[in-house]
Amino acid sequence: MSGIKSDFDPLATHRLSRFAYLRIEKGRFILQSPHNSFTLPLGNNKLFDIISLFSDGAVPQQLLNSIEGDAKVLGEKVLLKLFEFQLLVPDVGSASSERADQDYWEFHDLLFHTRSRVGRHPYPVGGTYHLKGRKPMPSALKNVPEGEIIPLTTPDLTTINKKDISLTEALENRKSLRAYGKKPVQLEQLNELLYRTCRVKFVSEEPDGAKTAWRVYPGGGAIYPLEVYLLVRECTGLKPGAYYYDPLEHNLILMNPLNEHALQMLTDARNAMGQQDQEVPILLCMGARLGRMS
Repeated sequence: MSGIKSDFDPLATHRLSRFAYLRIEKGRFILQSPHNSFTLPLGNNKLFDIISLFSDGAVPQQLLNSIEGDAKVLGEKVLLKLFEFQLLVPDVGSASSERADQDYWEFHDLLFHTRSRVGRHPYPVGGTYHLKGRKPMPSALKNVPEGEIIPLTTPDLTTINKKDISLTEALENRKSLRAYGKKPVQLEQLNELLYRTCRVKFVSEEPDGAKTAWRVYPGGGAIYPLEVYLLVRECTGLKPGAYYYDPLEHNLILMNPLNEHALQMLTDARNAMGQQDQEVPILLCMGARLGRMS
């Protein structure tokens, strides 16, 4: 192979990296890797066939010897590029043929890690709003689902502020507890938690008529896509069920009783915490309206 890289052995078996992935962009297949910004369009059927042979391991030189003409020239250039950009790796029978520091990564973890950072891919990051002008952004506030409304009270923040411990004290004395108290959570306690961490403080209107619902926590671009749901098994003053928290009105909406799926989520939460003999009384679930970020 002409122009060959010194560390590339065309007589050794190679395979596609476990981080290589194929997807469709703008109506055509492209081959990529989270390692870098290299993108290989696969518009040529012969090229597609060549790449597919390396999914299970192949010898580059033997493969090139089986083709002729322009296809051979193209195949040689492509294989060198794939090796250079770590999409093609020596096949030693395990993932250890990848870079040693990549052994700790699963494909989806590395893809998320690099795709959400500048420099390792050719795409814009941040507030790109790629659907702007094509689809309307969902409203700042989610339509409240139907169900029984449980009004919550407004805590006295002045009194609470006088009793609150300092941030330093909270950080220095925090610890994880694997056992719950004998008394169930009170609705008053849940009420204060939701009010202080999840509510909408006020709504403003932009010059273009769009509204922004400002929450008590910071949010990039004031997008605030998160919604809070609660699965309640036991809470004094609140019956069991699946609830939606209305952050503007500071209400709970009882959507459904606890069904088998909700109960399984509570069980999964218990198991994730290493609990065996105590049930999770309340599970806070965070959902996101992705349209707010698109």
